[in-house]
Amino acid sequence: GRNIIFDKISNLSPYRALDTVNTEGVRILEDVKKIYDWNKDMNKHIWDDVLKIRPITKVDVDNIKLGLREKTKISKLVDYKDGEFVIKAYDSGTGLSKHEYNVFKQMFDDLEKAKSFKDLQGIREVARKELNYEDPSVTDQIALARRVLLDDMTNIAAPEIPNYRRIAQEYAQNEQALDAIERMLGGRIDSLDLINKINTDKVVDRILSNPNYQEVARSYLGDERFQEIVGVFLKRAFDDANDVRKGWQPNKFERFLSRNQENLKRTIGDDYFIKLKAAND
Repeated sequence: GRNIIFDKISNLSPYRALDTVNTEGVRILEDVKKIYDWNKDMNKHIWDDVLKIRPITKVDVDNIKLGLREKTKISKLVDYKDGEFVIKAYDSGTGLSKHEYNVFKQMFDDLEKAKSFKDLQGIREVARKELNYEDPSVTDQIALARRVLLDDMTNIAAPEIPNYRRIAQEYAQNEQALDAIERMLGGRIDSLDLINKINTDKVVDRILSNPNYQEVARSYLGDERFQEIVGVFLKRAFDDANDVRKGWQPNKFERFLSRNQENLKRTIGDDYFIKLKAAND
């Protein structure tokens, strides 16, 4: 049974048969970074044009602040007096964390100084650095604010650049994919310094830990690459059950299969799972 199981696992990941979970984690980060850089280069010429459009006016800034007030939880803490938006003192009853409140306050302050489209993009980038990738729920309002700001930037740029709404939609889709990948990995990937902070031992387990992350990885990396990741996950379980002194321990591999039954059926399919289980019996 052991050799049959090894062959089936190797078929999923033929070029990764000797890889550890850590090695695969490093390779996943490298692949994700390549895709990210490619998408970034594809959009660079778009942003170069966008950043050169007309100066940002007070009307633009006020419309952005209004959008933030109407579409996020900062709404209860923003007053409009004498032609100005004023943020009140923090109140936990709004549903905002103190961290989110501080980021919103900084955004409103920075918007007052914004003179160009480049300044607006800079505000979004500053806010991006405040996102929590280990627990995205604690900064979901910051993520929402970034989307609102991108929508308002689109409204500003669309009259200036032909087909910009379509371009902005593609940019937003790429950015959403990036955000989803970073939540899945538990860290940012836009620089080597930041990507090196991600725990590569945990990357495979994080990807396979829930259906949403699995779909994100499959969509971003492709079906073949995703199957390789599953193969490495199975290979670790195979190695754990293949003790150097005691030999093959089918009961240990059976416990792994039982514990991960739903997960594995979702990733490799019912038929493949049944064949693995049958080979171990």
